[in-house]
Amino acid sequence: MEAYDMRTPAAVTEDLHAVLLETMLSDTVC
Repeated sequence: MEAYDMRTPAAVTEDLHAVLLETMLSDTVC
């Protein structure tokens, strides 16, 4: 069983957005 199968699409999307935001912020700081 895959990990994402245990979560709702919305939760997965929120996680992806959080990662993207963190990446963008870290890139901006650097």
